[in-house]
Order: sequence, then structure tokens, then C-alpha cells
Amino acid sequence: MSLLTQLHEEKRARRERLRLETRARCRELLAALLPPGTRIIVFGSLARPYAFSRWSDVDLAVGGLPAGLSPEKLAAQLEGELGRPADVVRLGETRINAAILRTGETWTL
Repeated sequence: MSLLTQLHEEKRARRERLRLETRARCRELLAALLPPGTRIIVFGSLARPYAFSRWSDVDLAVGGLPAGLSPEKLAAQLEGELGRPADVVRLGETRINAAILRTGETWTL
């Protein structure tokens, strides 16, 4: 294996570790913030292997939220805990709804 190939593979491995760690932490936070059975769709780079980086944000779509918790408030809580930007959208209220459903990964808390 050439040095360039080795460096590329190490970078890919670091990115994937970061993605998996961020996913685990995100799921843990969501489970603490939302009621059991809540459906979340993870999309964007967090849902794609090797696509997540230290500059990536967290993209989530929700079907419903408890009273008093808006997508913006949930995003702010996640940003504070994860130390990175978070975008939370409501399913059915975004122009990228079809893409989210096609490419996203559904989590049930």
C-alpha cells in the first residue's frame, strides 16, 4: 500500500469513527429529550458512511414533537450538547421531504 493510499484510508477511518461517535451521542441525547416511540429520520452526511467530517452538521427530521418543544429548540439543545450545528425539520413541512424519506435512516427511540 502506498503512503498516499494509507493516508487516505486513515482519514476515511477517522471520519467514520467521528460519524459513529456522533450518531451514538445524538441518539443518546434524543432518547433523553423525547418520549419513547418518537420517530426520527437521520439524513445528510450523518446517514452516509465516510461522508461525515469535523465540519458536518447534524440533520434530523421529526414527525412530531411534544408540546412546548419546537424543531428550533431541539436543534439548539443538540447543538449545545454535540458542539456542532444541528438542523431539525418537521416531516411534511420541508421542500426536501421526498429526499429525506428516500435517503434517510429512521430511528425509533
